[in-house]
Amino acid sequence: KYIITSTTNKDGIINFASDAFCNVSGYTKLELIGKSHNILKHPSVDDSVYKDMWQTIKKGDVWQGELPNLKKDGSTYWVKAKITPLFGFYGDIIGYTSIRQDISNRKLLEKISITDPLTSLYNRRYFDKMFTSNLALSKRTDKKLAFCMIDVDHFKLFNDTYGHQEGDIALKKVAKTLNNSIQRENDLAFRLGGEEFAMLYFVNNDKDAIDIANKTRISIEDNKIQHKKNSASQHLTVSIGLYLCDTDELNISTIYKDTDQLLYEAKKNGRNRIKSNISQ
Repeated sequence: KYIITSTTNKDGIINFASDAFCNVSGYTKLELIGKSHNILKHPSVDDSVYKDMWQTIKKGDVWQGELPNLKKDGSTYWVKAKITPLFGFYGDIIGYTSIRQDISNRKLLEKISITDPLTSLYNRRYFDKMFTSNLALSKRTDKKLAFCMIDVDHFKLFNDTYGHQEGDIALKKVAKTLNNSIQRENDLAFRLGGEEFAMLYFVNNDKDAIDIANKTRISIEDNKIQHKKNSASQHLTVSIGLYLCDTDELNISTIYKDTDQLLYEAKKNGRNRIKSNISQ
């Protein structure tokens, strides 16, 4: 009654679902029995996760992991799952049993701890973590990692002219534009603090790195947020320092310092522009 559990046949078709499973998922037993667990599959989970799961349990081993699931109403809940093979009299696998723990509250707290409260982008703490891991991923996969340091042009003058409430609204619009510019898996946007933002994204070549950064810069100006004291435009704009990381570089502090210098040069040269370490 109180344990989120289910059993399936060897093909993964549910033949038992506990009351707790029904309560957390929003489905009745009649709606679950006879279906596969795909009914709960969350679109954010890569197919490779389920492939690994099936490979593990088909060998007779236990699989454990944390997964987001979809409720019947389309909302998300998180579970910590343990899936164990069931063996018949002759040692053959006849099904599987799954015991889950609802960890939605813990996941919510984790999300809050890495999220900027004003813009809902990732925060500086998560940036430090993901910069290191994405740089290592770049080295393993031989993909190029682009790092953009982004600063809103003359933001102090914007606040002085229009007020801090309008300033917060503007920062939210900038954040939304950053999120819309990078929507692929492993591409991330952050608010580092104040009016400073960052993006990390993987590219196949130098041109892609510049194109994405430039698209972002143009899209922010296209929001047409009035900024009459902006020397670069009548609208709110950003300057960007773009650093394309070499796969042999693992010194985060040096990359950050060099990118900050590129951003400084972009602002010094007129703002509303990109300065990169890419030879053009």
